[in-house]
Amino acid sequence: MEKLHIEYLKTDSIEEEFEIENFWINIRKEIYSIHEDDSLVYFNIRRGHASAYLGEYAGIFFQVLITILPLLEPTLFLWKKINDHIKIKREEGKIIRVLNLSLLENLCKYDLIINKKVKNAELIKSEKLIDKNIIGDDLDIDFPYEETLNKVNCAKIEFENKKYQFLYIISSDGEISNFERKKIDFH
Repeated sequence: MEKLHIEYLKTDSIEEEFEIENFWINIRKEIYSIHEDDSLVYFNIRRGHASAYLGEYAGIFFQVLITILPLLEPTLFLWKKINDHIKIKREEGKIIRVLNLSLLENLCKYDLIINKKVKNAELIKSEKLIDKNIIGDDLDIDFPYEETLNKVNCAKIEFENKKYQFLYIISSDGEISNFERKKIDFH
């Protein structure tokens, strides 16, 4: 099981909050239907009002923390739903911030499997590009985003198989900013 931590900002309507909450509750139900031991599934939703953040109104924030099954063949359908949900929210202009590295890694791995048709690559390295020296109180948060509400490139994630190295730069809202495929040179 892996933890997934995501935050939505400026969710100022109760309907939007309910829609987001229902999405994650349905994901939780699907995890229960796959995984027999539901005691391992942690689920927490936190709402709050952020009156100002670096001088910019942040509105209502809505945070979701859930333990989820890792991205494997049997869970691809779950990750498709998560990937599509994040993409739709981004396209609607919502401010989404992925708070932990493992969610970003899984979004990249999903892209590699589904869009690039590479199923045999392993995660080699993940590197934070921001908030490197910030040590917070919450172990589930890798990116506290203390300096901006703006979308920023926050992680460099590297996969490898026998022939190629796959390098991703991914932003704070889960969007892939850059992708490179390099042939591994065996000398």
